[in-house]
Amino acid sequence: MEFYTLAALEEQAHGNSLLQWGATAVLLFAMLVLAWQFSRHRFDTKYRELGIILFLCVLFLIGSKLDDYTQAIDSLDASSHMVGFVQKVSEKEGFDPDSVLVNARRLRPGMLMKYRDTMYEVQFDKDFAAYQLLPVKFLPDDVKVVDKKEAR
Repeated sequence: MEFYTLAALEEQAHGNSLLQWGATAVLLFAMLVLAWQFSRHRFDTKYRELGIILFLCVLFLIGSKLDDYTQAIDSLDASSHMVGFVQKVSEKEGFDPDSVLVNARRLRPGMLMKYRDTMYEVQFDKDFAAYQLLPVKFLPDDVKVVDKKEAR
């Protein structure tokens, strides 16, 4: 079972797909070259057709990146709620924030929180305005700690 440190939660959702951005840039450059070729050879239709195909590819990649962007914003919002929660619990309970581990990247009822050698189940009210930490016994020994270097 994976547990995330505060640093890993803070770093989450900052990764971008460099490959898609690079492909979009290359296709835009190719479109510029084709536009220049089309302006030189107006009666040769192969440049126009290639330009239309490249334009549709760029449009598809931009749509894909826009979808990735909205998902990243949602994920960033959810992880910022988790970061705020971990910081607030650490302050209220007197925990060291760097020693708190959670098993989820988003707030959810029943998630587990580990502080040093003690495991807690976190219960929330229906609007996540109040929480309760219940000590629990954790059976699996295969706890994997995900730190900020591994969070991507």
